[in-house]
Amino acid sequence: MLGVPVFGDRRQLTHITSLGPGRESRIAESVGFAENEAKDFSYRTRSCFGMAASRVSEDPVFLDMHFRSHPAIIGFSNEFFYDNQLEFCSSSTSVNSQPAIGWINVSGESRAGPGDRSRMNLPEAERVISELERELRTLVGLGLSVGVVTPYRAQAELIRRRISESFDDDLVEQLTIATAHRFQGDERGVIYFSTVIDGQMSERQVAFPSDANLVNVALTRARRRLVVVGNLSACLSHRNVLASLARYVSRLEAGGFDSPLEQALHEALLDRGVSAETGQVVAGHRLDLAVSHLGKRLDIECDGAAFHQDFARDAARDRLIEDNGWMVVRFSARRLGRDLDSCVDEVLALLAGAKGLVAPRGVLCTKCAQNSGKVHGLVPTRWNLYC
Repeated sequence: MLGVPVFGDRRQLTHITSLGPGRESRIAESVGFAENEAKDFSYRTRSCFGMAASRVSEDPVFLDMHFRSHPAIIGFSNEFFYDNQLEFCSSSTSVNSQPAIGWINVSGESRAGPGDRSRMNLPEAERVISELERELRTLVGLGLSVGVVTPYRAQAELIRRRISESFDDDLVEQLTIATAHRFQGDERGVIYFSTVIDGQMSERQVAFPSDANLVNVALTRARRRLVVVGNLSACLSHRNVLASLARYVSRLEAGGFDSPLEQALHEALLDRGVSAETGQVVAGHRLDLAVSHLGKRLDIECDGAAFHQDFARDAARDRLIEDNGWMVVRFSARRLGRDLDSCVDEVLALLAGAKGLVAPRGVLCTKCAQNSGKVHGLVPTRWNLYC
């Protein structure tokens, strides 16, 4: 008997259906389902994945390679939803040198939408529109798709209506505005997430926009950049996923980190007695982590998956950094996630030695990584650690 693979994610949203309970019962009766069978095969309450998972004894196979979102974006979901099991295979390239994830604090008041249904937050909507007025044409010019996602239909309709009134038609066509439920399965290069929450909402009112699966879907629609627009203090005041997200973004912004892996390497180096700075600019390029130690200066770059890298561009950039007296070392997100300690060891070895260090087994220089993949016995100042 052939098996049929069924793919799904329990940490995302189930489907939306207009099928009512009465009609579903009549359909179940027409095909001869008993009560327990009707429950097992309920289209209203179960996805195909949920039904399949309930009928097999083995645990589902966890697909651990993530290719969509920037490591800083998926880093939150990896920590909060997936028990740090994901392997980041996504690009770490930033958008116009901006952090991949940010929070715009808006202390706006939310209210019920038309007909006392859904919710909307006008100040938040206006701030999203202001950001789009400033950024949208540039982002589209860079070839990036842009979307706005929100928990509430009323907020999505408000932003969509205001956008259509003030933006040129060619830009409106480049923009997708939808609820998280409607956005599921889709993605955009840049996502603005309007939370709608204010400081006056009760725990019951906050339960829907802070639903863990909804938030996970909203965040992971973004590939390159995610901008959360919402009341930071209101989100922090509740014990839910949005509070955790607010703390996560605040930690990254306070430290100037572009990703949680960059932050993890920074903290691991501190534990070994090496202090690294973030945000230092050399020859017009921002360094991920900059270390000055015992007269040596080291630029540590935390990259995405190796197959996402533009080796020629990185090599040209690294030569400029080296011409200014720095050594450059690059670590892939994959290696940082799997073996952080060995990355720290490599940094310490570089700081202890000098040019002409003997390369550890399996370390490739940039030139070799681009060409034959051979391993050099002697390595200059640039090590490309993708092994």
